[in-house]
Amino acid sequence: MYKAIIVDDQPSNVEILKIYLQDYFPSIHIAGEANSIESAIKSCYKHNPDILFLDIKLTDDDSFMLLDSIDIGEKEVVMVRSYETYGAKAVNHDITGYMVKPIDVKNLQLMVNKIIRNIEKKRSLDVGYKKPEDEPKSYLDILAIPTTSKIEMILAESIVYIEADGRYTIFHLHNGESKIASRNLGEYKTALNPKHFFRIHRRYIVNLSMIVNINKSAGNYCKMINDLRLPIARRRLDELLRRLKIK
Repeated sequence: MYKAIIVDDQPSNVEILKIYLQDYFPSIHIAGEANSIESAIKSCYKHNPDILFLDIKLTDDDSFMLLDSIDIGEKEVVMVRSYETYGAKAVNHDITGYMVKPIDVKNLQLMVNKIIRNIEKKRSLDVGYKKPEDEPKSYLDILAIPTTSKIEMILAESIVYIEADGRYTIFHLHNGESKIASRNLGEYKTALNPKHFFRIHRRYIVNLSMIVNINKSAGNYCKMINDLRLPIARRRLDELLRRLKIK
């Protein structure tokens, strides 16, 4: 089974999508529904879905705000839109794909088949040894960065921040160098120790020891040791302050 959440502020759209999924993909379980950013965040934390079907335009905001507020991680994200103008913005986010309303059944089938293949591929990589619940998780001190021509090794402590760039990841190092990896940001988030690294935004993970200050008056941002200012998503600020034991 694959758990899914539908986020749409139009009940009729939710019902149509549910009917299509139930008729053509009984292996997909609709674990939750949401009609706002706030309810969507709660539903994501409660159900930890494999798939998110997100209407781009909601009453209180757009679903890109949701992507800035949660850790997408290994989730498959499908944006559903009514207007072509949102296409470019959707492409710039790390999502599986997008569909145009009204939903075409054939396009939905193609999209869901792609999603299932992606999920099964990820699950196949996890088959085998499973750690006991009481065994502490180990994190990497040295990361292997695969590029198109070679694999480079970098020390986790040398990272200032990590930046998502579509399906690629850019590592910005203390010595001023940058390394581009042919994997997405979510894969590296799970490998890095959360005591030292924190995702402040959909696009950025920062090394907490490299933060010089946090500015809350002129827009929420972190000033890093290399003098760069990185934005903090509004819904990530409180958690960051708690992580730093400020709140």
